[in-house]
Amino acid sequence: MTALPPTYGHLDLIKFAGHLFNVNQVVVLLNTDPREPLVYQRFSALVRAVNNLGHKYMVKWQNEEVQQEPVSEDDQAFWDDWVKNLKLYGFREGDYIVASEEYGVRLAKEAGGEFMPFDPDRWVRYTKGTKARNDPFHTWKDILPEFRQFIQKRVTLFGAESTGKTTLTEKLHHDYNFMGVGTTKLFEWARPYLEMTGPEVTDQGMFNIWQGQYALQQTTYLDVLNPLVIQDTDLWTTIGFWEDWRPGEVPPPIYEDARNTESHLYIVTKSNIPFEHDILRYGGDERQTNDQYWLDFADKYGLNYVVLESDTLEEREREAVEHIDRLLAVNPLEYTRIGKEYQ
Repeated sequence: MTALPPTYGHLDLIKFAGHLFNVNQVVVLLNTDPREPLVYQRFSALVRAVNNLGHKYMVKWQNEEVQQEPVSEDDQAFWDDWVKNLKLYGFREGDYIVASEEYGVRLAKEAGGEFMPFDPDRWVRYTKGTKARNDPFHTWKDILPEFRQFIQKRVTLFGAESTGKTTLTEKLHHDYNFMGVGTTKLFEWARPYLEMTGPEVTDQGMFNIWQGQYALQQTTYLDVLNPLVIQDTDLWTTIGFWEDWRPGEVPPPIYEDARNTESHLYIVTKSNIPFEHDILRYGGDERQTNDQYWLDFADKYGLNYVVLESDTLEEREREAVEHIDRLLAVNPLEYTRIGKEYQ
């Protein structure tokens, strides 16, 4: 299989093979082309998914260009090459060849194996690799969770205090769920923490905020429940406030954590709306930071950001949707292998 992307349909086929009589080992042969997207990630995802099934199952990876279809009915060399290929990866005469496509009949005959088809009409689970590849964000639940983390998109609302980040996060979460793109929204971990423990910011408190924000982000990203995560803060935001509060005293390891959980897009909300007093804001009755501080911060750390110029919620929402749509329009799986029908 090429598994672009790995789906539950692939996993169903693999489990079917393991339940055939007298099968002691199931070998999944993953064939990728080095020019294709996310080749190692596909292998890694399949290995982790198959490992959950038990020791009977294993994945072998062939990452090289291999002819995928015969050029004609008389192209015997194609079948001879694939028989050699199978034997190279452990096939022996009499073994089962399990596939959902008709090529398995001829391949088993040429190799001296026994063909066992699995659900060629997709009755058990209607999962089509082509559809998932062409539109992964609308076929999210067909894709194996072990692979989803490599294509999930993350967006953070970014900027000074009291610039509408939380309100806009909630609006965008509603918009994209309504549009059929499953979306998870993340809150600012520091807010409930400070509300429950007291608004005074201390060194220990900032350390706890770092831990809590990191754990919240990692938990959500690894669950990969939805293709889009929209959040009104992240660890880079934590660092921004920490650098302003205690210049030169930010613990170095937080920068690595921030880079490892970095969003694909930062949407900067400008301070062109009225400030609202909040006891949790350490600036008191005015913003402690300004727009230029956050733009300079984003440039300093190479964050991918855009700036919303509007000063109304409706226009900001429209602007933000345009930017996120462009992010989602880039299909991370888009690739055409000439002369090949993907499985």
